[in-house]
Amino acid sequence: MSGKESNSDHFSKVKATSNDDSSTRTKAIIFMQINLVFQICNRMNAKYAMAEFDVHSLDVCFYRTFILLVVIFCVAKCLGHQVFADVPQDAWKIVMWRGLLGTLAYYAMVSSIANLPLMVSAIIINTAPFWTIIFAFYVNKERMT
Repeated sequence: MSGKESNSDHFSKVKATSNDDSSTRTKAIIFMQINLVFQICNRMNAKYAMAEFDVHSLDVCFYRTFILLVVIFCVAKCLGHQVFADVPQDAWKIVMWRGLLGTLAYYAMVSSIANLPLMVSAIIINTAPFWTIIFAFYVNKERMT
């Protein structure tokens, strides 16, 4: 706290930050709930396509990924992002690894949906937060809080 700043000024800034955090947190929760609805629809749609129309899990992955690529590219352009130029040069390796691992994870999820009852697959898939905590603790050396 600077010499000119009073305690009330300092606490009003802290309170404003706290309100901003609360608003951000509320938005994040709303987006997570929207994500949940879309994830449920995505899994049910994948199961239906593979069970009723004998669509292969690779086809499901390809079309979902292709459509995602087009939509994200359009959104990025509308927001003024330079799709490739905005990624720092030293971040390309990690971004590419994230893309590869995300694609493999999606293929594994779709394959599990194709080969297991949807309820069993959903239970297994939704253990991801638990495993993320374990990996974060051992790999990233993060504290469990």
